[in-house]
Amino acid sequence: MITTLRRQVIKQCPYKDETDAGELVITIPGEAPELHDLAARVDAAAAGRVSHEEFTRKVTALCPPGSQVTTTWHTGPWRAEVREGAVMRYFANPSTPGIREAMRTGLLGMIATPAQGNLIPAGAAWCADNGCFGDGYPGDDGYLEFLAARRGSVDRCAFAVAPDVPMDMRASLARSAPMLGRIRALGFPVALAAQNGIEDMAVPWDSFDVLFIGGDTAWKLGPAARRVTRDARARGKRVHMGRVNSLRRLRYADAIGCDSADGTFLAFGPDVNLPELLGWLRAINDQQALWEAS
Repeated sequence: MITTLRRQVIKQCPYKDETDAGELVITIPGEAPELHDLAARVDAAAAGRVSHEEFTRKVTALCPPGSQVTTTWHTGPWRAEVREGAVMRYFANPSTPGIREAMRTGLLGMIATPAQGNLIPAGAAWCADNGCFGDGYPGDDGYLEFLAARRGSVDRCAFAVAPDVPMDMRASLARSAPMLGRIRALGFPVALAAQNGIEDMAVPWDSFDVLFIGGDTAWKLGPAARRVTRDARARGKRVHMGRVNSLRRLRYADAIGCDSADGTFLAFGPDVNLPELLGWLRAINDQQALWEAS
């Protein structure tokens, strides 16, 4: 389920003694919050002299995670459109000071695994991978202990991936199912890894919060992955794609509706590749404010 809310807004221009009238559109991945309370909070955000961009940021902070807020204004000869929220995020290994600084400032997210042992940078968004793609899974109890030790940062965790079997959805679901509720019980949003064959199975949508697009490359880039991504978005689930190591793949993930991605691009030549990766994200996420002559 995706909910779209629309209303007119009025605020005072911070630069001239005049009133700004605009339209507010909020897109929420799931059910709407209590609307009377939200309306009162939006009115409070519009109080006083506030710019279009600052008002949009304030409203975004009032909305559930994953929401996108768009405001449209007519200012003199200009029509201004400002968008905030729901940008593509990339999760990576915090292997260098430069990468950790990018995580602290919100340019990147951190991916943590049981075998990694790195601290989560202060203020950084992060996600927990289980290490099953390789030999890093510590067993169910070990994985839960790994998560429990990081509950102090649960408010910044995008998801924790339940244990899976790469490339085989039937075996993967059998492995994930007993852990979905146990991970949620620790307070973490839990991700189900989608593998080859999920399109032929009944998906337990109510048992998880995020769909993680795994599978082999052909499946990941094929119609089945696009279809299950669309189904997840229609149910208000966030979607993440694993193993994204090029601008082309990142654009593809964004185009089919993924909210985030991860990869090993920064594991090789991080000092050179970090600026390039940040450039990819700017190419996808920038131009959040659009001004054009009316």
